[in-house]
Amino acid sequence: MQAGQADFSNFETDQRVVITLEALQNLGRYLAGIPGRKNLIWFSSTYPVYFFPKSLEKQPFNNNHREFNNEIKQTADLLTLSKVAVYPIDAEGMMQNYKENAEHIEMPKLPGLQEMASERSEKMSAMEQIAADTGGEAIFNSNDLNAALSRVIHNGDHYYTIVYTPANKEMNGQFRKIQVKLNEGKYKLAYRRGYYADDAVTMAKTDGTKDSKPDAAKQNVDLTTDRLQSLMVRGMPSSTQILYGVKVVPADPQPTANAPRAGRNKKLTGATKRYSVDFLIDAKMIHLEPTPKGTHSGQVQVELLAYDHDGKALNWAGGTLRMDLDAATYADTLKSGLKGHAEIDVPGTDVYLATGVYDAETGKAGTLEVALNADAKPATVAAK
Repeated sequence: MQAGQADFSNFETDQRVVITLEALQNLGRYLAGIPGRKNLIWFSSTYPVYFFPKSLEKQPFNNNHREFNNEIKQTADLLTLSKVAVYPIDAEGMMQNYKENAEHIEMPKLPGLQEMASERSEKMSAMEQIAADTGGEAIFNSNDLNAALSRVIHNGDHYYTIVYTPANKEMNGQFRKIQVKLNEGKYKLAYRRGYYADDAVTMAKTDGTKDSKPDAAKQNVDLTTDRLQSLMVRGMPSSTQILYGVKVVPADPQPTANAPRAGRNKKLTGATKRYSVDFLIDAKMIHLEPTPKGTHSGQVQVELLAYDHDGKALNWAGGTLRMDLDAATYADTLKSGLKGHAEIDVPGTDVYLATGVYDAETGKAGTLEVALNADAKPATVAAK
């Protein structure tokens, strides 16, 4: 029974790590397109992962747990590129040995107090490292959450941006430390203490993570890019790693009643309305690889996923834009943008249309949700 309970506890911890990393990655993608430094305030009573390695690659879980090295590196990369400073705030408030309270009849045993102290020390260590390595500050042992928030906001209002080019050009995925020193003055510096020397293309190709499937996947949604699918769940924050504009208008003329459906949901029945969707993608955010024949090649996934108000998938459509651009076309595409087109049939009711763009070479994505009211005028929006 003890072994079974231990296995279940390990499973729960693993799930907490997965959920935490996915949430942080989604926030990193959402904040990527916003310029400047961003402050992420993280309230929690426990912090299950470290972003960056300590001297002995210590992790706050034992060897019985699953390894998350690649997922942690990917999360760290996203937060670094998005310039996100993390401020962990301990939701426990004032720390006390509750086992010593008056309501406990028996005096607490020393091993129990030692275990409690060890857990708190481990949590504080994780908070300190997360804050130090992302340029934030850890705040714990305080019930004044208003003062903690004011402190974070004040710190975020005053900062410098310093840029340098590493002399070591080898992108080997290793962690590289950064140290900033002052010639004079006694100040405590808060800055990102390092980064992973990862190449975006290499990381995307070697990424072995498995995304959690949204409700749409349980309804046999056949999207070719799992990662893009997970970012297009109803109500998810928009990803801004790839910026694009999208124009959504009812098709004119509408198809006849016996015309083939637009979309991949073969179970869609009843009266529908067809929408024509045009994308204009910022080509400078897409990886277009130079080829020996003097062209630039690449591929971008463009997807549509329609939901009802309750988040049930109604229909889905899209495909892959494959490019092999000559020099003139490549130069023009960088200036004017990359165009894409898709059509989708949806019921003639209020619908929420998730649009998405995904560069498989770099793993970067852009998403935007558009509300389609039954009697609304054509919508033209831009992902920003």
